[in-house]
Amino acid sequence: MGNTETDSQKVLEDISERIKKIFDMKQSLDISDKISCKAVKHVLCWEVAKEYQKKADSLSFILEVICDELQKSLKDDLVLSLLVDNLNRRCDANRVNYLLGNFSKKDWFIEEYRKKVMKKYKLPETELLIHVSAMEYEKRFNKSTLCFFTKGLDKCDNKMLVKFISDDGPLLFATDNLRTIKKYMELAGKNNSLLISVCKKDGKYEYKMLGIVKNNRLKEGSVYIDIKSKLSWVVYRNVSKQQDVLLDYREGVFHIPFLEPKNEVSAQLSKLDGYLESKDAATVKAVIECASQFASHGTGLVFIGDKGKNKNKHLLIEVDRLTNLKRARKIQPRQLDKKLIESSGVTAIDGAILLNLEGECYGVGAIVDGKAILEGDPGRGARFNSLYTYGSSLVKDAGKIYFVVAVISEDGMVDIFIPDTYTNATSSDK
Repeated sequence: MGNTETDSQKVLEDISERIKKIFDMKQSLDISDKISCKAVKHVLCWEVAKEYQKKADSLSFILEVICDELQKSLKDDLVLSLLVDNLNRRCDANRVNYLLGNFSKKDWFIEEYRKKVMKKYKLPETELLIHVSAMEYEKRFNKSTLCFFTKGLDKCDNKMLVKFISDDGPLLFATDNLRTIKKYMELAGKNNSLLISVCKKDGKYEYKMLGIVKNNRLKEGSVYIDIKSKLSWVVYRNVSKQQDVLLDYREGVFHIPFLEPKNEVSAQLSKLDGYLESKDAATVKAVIECASQFASHGTGLVFIGDKGKNKNKHLLIEVDRLTNLKRARKIQPRQLDKKLIESSGVTAIDGAILLNLEGECYGVGAIVDGKAILEGDPGRGARFNSLYTYGSSLVKDAGKIYFVVAVISEDGMVDIFIPDTYTNATSSDK
């Protein structure tokens, strides 16, 4: 018979590696000291360490998912010992996968995690939230935030900007009230939240719309759903003036941001380090970050700079070429910043923006071209794939120019393409 503590550590190490693999993480999730396993008369008890039990953050939900599954599949210390024996000998994969196979299924893991988050914060059915995020108000989409409040409702009155009064009963946040919900979300706007109380009635949760409150004004007992764009929303809570994003829904798929650092803006921007000179890298990063925050409809940015003395030579040739083909509009050079984005709608029109490495915009509305020589991603849409293809057409000049192609989605997600992007893609296809 093996040592229960040692054997459990071995199992947790294996689970960490499985999670790392399915989420494409750079390093495995360190959970060995966060989950304990005790045996009482050969019966196992898996528990999350006390300091993580009440945190209600992403990591604590992940640990709960792991513990729940282990409690179902590994209840006996003899089974645990046999499992570890198979892990050590790296044989009999069927036995191992019978007990730990779910930890190799990304969809299963995300779904279990989603259920944990929704249950903890007593949130409405996912289908209702998807419907709400898809609706338009008078043919326009409005970004807005929902604040679900579970305790201390008596303290909300003096914090509300607008308080709803209804003589016909409570204003319910429910499937049969979608038009009213959207109307009140429009009333709240993007800087405020629609305040919703969570109460239990006849064994079921009931959601009542109370009024409008300033964004992030309520902290204890509240959780927010930020509807960022059509069919794209995140669940977050406020912790020490920071947003702790627990769950991310976009393009019909749920994501766990905590386990997907590769989608963070900072991770994408780091691609520029070592490729561009430090001054140019800082400028390009600042422009991309600005666009990701203020370009509400998303956009595409193409930065081009020559390695020779005439830094803008190739950029000007491209701007003229696309303009002559009526595929872009040439403009007087202007720095792309928050003021230009918000005052001109330069990022709202179809097409990409053409810039130099100093962040100056030379062309707008560029319908970029290029021969498709690499596989695209049909799940990412036309903007992503056309800019990805255009970047591949610039690779032939990579010895003479620097280029950075940035795709910014409506939800602020950023993808950056540089020459190495296409070199790596070509290598992986061989």
